[in-house]
Amino acid sequence: MSAAPYDLVRAEDPDTGAQITITRAGAKSHGLKVLDSKDAVDAAGLPLPAKPRTDKAGQPTTPKTTPSSKSAPQSAGKES
Repeated sequence: MSAAPYDLVRAEDPDTGAQITITRAGAKSHGLKVLDSKDAVDAAGLPLPAKPRTDKAGQPTTPKTTPSSKSAPQSAGKES
């Protein structure tokens, strides 16, 4: 049996890293990565709540987060 487009799946948002429950068709149309190894529903068949990506202190993080630096960009002062 193949996966139907409207089956609920667990997917990861590439911008925030959050895991959400969404239909397979919805995940595909929004460009989300389907996590086939994760359950999308609980024992009663209800969708699982979103799981945001957090650091050890519980603060939200994103995969694209980089350490901020107050120094000037590397290319500043260089002339071509």
